[in-house]
Amino acid sequence: MKIGASLDPGVEEEVVCRHICIDPNEHVCYRLSISLGARLVSQKKRRLGEEKKREVRAETAKLLHARFI
Repeated sequence: MKIGASLDPGVEEEVVCRHICIDPNEHVCYRLSISLGARLVSQKKRRLGEEKKREVRAETAKLLHARFI
């Protein structure tokens, strides 16, 4: 069986239910209770030590080289 855009909706639902174990009739909805007049508050930036900075730069360079980011 090929899975793609042309898959019959009934078969698609069965495949999703069987292989991913998700009931397509259930869903999750997130709602944040934020006052419309609330001000945005920025957190203080945290500084990294020199060793951590080097590690972060090395890891970032690896990810850039792999074209992941």
